[in-house]
Amino acid sequence: MGEGDHGRPGSRGLAGPPNDFAGAVSSGMLVTKGNHSGETAVELRESTAGESVEHHGEAACGHISRMLARISDKWTLLVVRSLGNGPRRFNALKRDVGEVSQKMLTATLRQLEENGFVSRTVTPTMPPQVEYALTDLGRDLQHPVQALAEWVVTNSSRIDAARAAYATRRDQEKLTT
Repeated sequence: MGEGDHGRPGSRGLAGPPNDFAGAVSSGMLVTKGNHSGETAVELRESTAGESVEHHGEAACGHISRMLARISDKWTLLVVRSLGNGPRRFNALKRDVGEVSQKMLTATLRQLEENGFVSRTVTPTMPPQVEYALTDLGRDLQHPVQALAEWVVTNSSRIDAARAAYATRRDQEKLTT
């Protein structure tokens, strides 16, 4: 989302019709409070009839931020991409994903299961076999993940060129200071 649009109806940062998110969060609102030690607390409270739609947009923006934090890490994206090819057992996923530790893959799969993106099926054999698969929600997530992967492939050379230009500028700045 662009700076300052905070999910307000009509802002360019949201997909779909301008008022989609305003209605989706009309029953509650996120309130951020700071304390003397600099810590921030966020709570959800019921909205009153007199509160503006702008507050609902901020709540939607907060919800979007939390969801993106849950799904946008490297391992989540790679696991969703791998499971998009069909159900996998743990070791097959580990091979597909690459340099992920067993602990990190386990945590990622638990988080994906908790949020409804992955199902876990245990087959009672000796030893038990566990298979992971995308749920309907996970398959819906696979579409933007695939689009992002395609965007990265398409734009890698542009990103590399920008990084090289930035490094050159930084090196020149160091020489002049």
